[in-house]
Amino acid sequence: MAGFAALPGTLPRTQAHVLNTIEGAETLGIGDRNNRVDLSGAAYTITLMPAAEAAGMLFSFVTFGSGLNVSITDNDKSEDWDGNIELGDDSTDTTDLLLYSDGRKWWTLHETVL
Repeated sequence: MAGFAALPGTLPRTQAHVLNTIEGAETLGIGDRNNRVDLSGAAYTITLMPAAEAAGMLFSFVTFGSGLNVSITDNDKSEDWDGNIELGDDSTDTTDLLLYSDGRKWWTLHETVL
């Protein structure tokens, strides 16, 4: 877009809204806000970036495939973390997830459980 300028600390729209496919252990960065999580390999953990670095940002997760669980954890630099979130395909697992960082902690805004 001609004349488009990103706000300080943000990425231009073309970079910030890229679909990130996760197939193994990964630590998320600022550009990893729209995530498809593959459940068809070995179990692994996704680590969130520090809540302070993600202030004001939303991070989405949608699962595809089947067969394993994936854990989402914080990096021990956020307050009041309630424990890992399990993504998976059985009756107690989350399939869709929307997280928000207020700069202090991660908040679950939406969670779909099978």
